[in-house]
Amino acid sequence: MKTAKRITLVVLALALLVSAVVGMVACNKFTNPVQMTETEIIVPLDAEVMPDISGKHLKDYLDALQEKECLTYEAQGGMIYTINGRTADASQGEYWLIYSDDPDYSNEAWGTYVVGDTTYKSTTLGYESLPLTEGKTYVFMISKFDY
Repeated sequence: MKTAKRITLVVLALALLVSAVVGMVACNKFTNPVQMTETEIIVPLDAEVMPDISGKHLKDYLDALQEKECLTYEAQGGMIYTINGRTADASQGEYWLIYSDDPDYSNEAWGTYVVGDTTYKSTTLGYESLPLTEGKTYVFMISKFDY
């Protein structure tokens, strides 16, 4: 009888261990590559999130992050309007703008943004058509425009 109980406990312990490992596959506060504040989201490309980026766009990467529960976003008409529950209020002149350290797909047309030693420039393409470039980082920031 004691042996049966021990076997049952070992099986339960193994089952708990497997569930814990499976649960760690999703992003959590320790492994999430995304850095966030209420109005700024820094998204470095991470091979654990998307091992092969060839032919992929920023939308594909955001979809992978959302699938892994690293962030949430909503978009309409090619514009992202909500990230992690923070909606840019267009009636107040707010928009989520995208900045990047990729010189091939960014310029200073909509300004620059500095994080640490890196200057990010506004992207020249929207998130759906912006090609991913290895080693690059994308910054989403709420920007406000006065009309």
